[in-house]
Amino acid sequence: MFHIHLLVPAPTPLPVLSNVMARLTATLNNLNANVASTDSLLEQLRKDIQRGEDSCQGLQQDIEKSGKRYEWFMEMKTWVNDFAEFLDEKVVIGLICIISFFRPSLFFLIL
Repeated sequence: MFHIHLLVPAPTPLPVLSNVMARLTATLNNLNANVASTDSLLEQLRKDIQRGEDSCQGLQQDIEKSGKRYEWFMEMKTWVNDFAEFLDEKVVIGLICIISFFRPSLFFLIL
């Protein structure tokens, strides 16, 4: 027959309830502090997100205003160029009329 020798651990004292309660209270206080810190950070992040969204809306409005201004300036540029071409043609025609009026013989040289 085989004999198995088992080692019996040495007796350990039972924890005192006050020590367990103190450790649990310290752990609970630490967890509450972590929750409060996380809640504060979460609130700050929500505010940052709101500020970002507000800023984005403002920038979108600025882009729309700038686009309208750009369109207006491009239309004005086209109008000014067309007007300048009109004046160039009128000046040439006017000079031709003036020259042909005072010196009809030069009229054929211009054409």
